[in-house]
Amino acid sequence: MKVGDLVRLKRHGRFMIKNDWEATGLIVQVLDGGSHRKNVSYEVFWSFDSLSLPKWHTAQTLEIAK
Repeated sequence: MKVGDLVRLKRHGRFMIKNDWEATGLIVQVLDGGSHRKNVSYEVFWSFDSLSLPKWHTAQTLEIAK
């Protein structure tokens, strides 16, 4: 995944409202550098504001929206 990709959440592992699971977002920043970083992190700008929807995710929790 890269900056500008349209993504959505991959799996229903957390307690969130239905709108959170149906939301799509745009990747605005990628953190992938450094020897200490185990997973690449993605900052996502979601289609709406939600208190239960986090901004930062790893590749395991996101998929490209089709």
